Amino acid sequence: MAEVFPVTPATILRWHRNLVARKWTFTDRRGPGRPGTRQPIKTLIVRMGRENLAWGHRRIQGELTRLGYNFAASTVGEILHAAGIDPAPRRAGRTWRQFLTAQAHAIIACDFLVVETVQLKWTLQ
Repeated sequence: MAEVFPVTPATILRWHRNLVARKWTFTDRRGPGRPGTRQPIKTLIVRMGRENLAWGHRRIQGELTRLGYNFAASTVGEILHAAGIDPAPRRAGRTWRQFLTAQAHAIIACDFLVVETVQLKWTLQ
């Protein structure tokens, strides 16, 4: 048997244990969670926020996507907040309440539209 297998099974098992012990030390294991955003990207986000004061975090995130960087808008918002950049000012349009107040008569009028009857004739209510 020694002619066919020059080593014993115990030797093969010992070699395997040593190989596994050297290979799987887990010294390169990172901590939990996603990797952080690199500093050049953070610098770019802060620069875009300072140079374009009317842009919010969603607009900056969209521009970064066009450049090939995929980040969540919340990540961009956190980076801007950490840099001390406030959110973009509210746009000069109407608020939702102002819009509904201005359109109230049209909204109420929708309840009095034409209704089709069983005889397929149009009637007003």
